[in-house]
Amino acid sequence: MHPLSNRAQLAPVDLETLPPTTFLTYDQVAPIIGISVPTLKRWAANGQGPKRTYLESRPRYRVSDILAWIEGRS
Repeated sequence: MHPLSNRAQLAPVDLETLPPTTFLTYDQVAPIIGISVPTLKRWAANGQGPKRTYLESRPRYRVSDILAWIEGRS
């Protein structure tokens, strides 16, 4: 079994305690914004949701971009 195949193993992330330059994965971001990982991936493919960037060819979300997206929705 792949070590990340059980998504429930990831600890919840508190954006307020992380430096704004921290990068998060799909599995960490989806529960923060209240959607599933497949929905977040679909949003990313369609240019929706928080700004996505790539770190060593892997998609990641910067904490500052997630917070800006959340703020823009309120």
